[in-house]
Amino acid sequence: MHYLSFYQAENRFGGKSNYTPKRGDIFINKSNGAAHVGIVTGYDPSTKMFSTIKGNTSDDTVKELSRSITASGLTGFGINAP
Repeated sequence: MHYLSFYQAENRFGGKSNYTPKRGDIFINKSNGAAHVGIVTGYDPSTKMFSTIKGNTSDDTVKELSRSITASGLTGFGINAP
């Protein structure tokens, strides 16, 4: 089972248009049948940017990166925090 279907089945999925990401959530990018995930470490509502820790970067390292909640590849968030 993929991350997206797991969180949807558990009723713990927040779409990017109607959910505010929280620290500890999992962001899910899904396109062309592939999925990519990372851990949300923060969110700034004034810029609509969320920060993440993720691996599988272009130089094969783990990095903290910022992403826009309006990014085209972003599907939504797996909710882990209460």
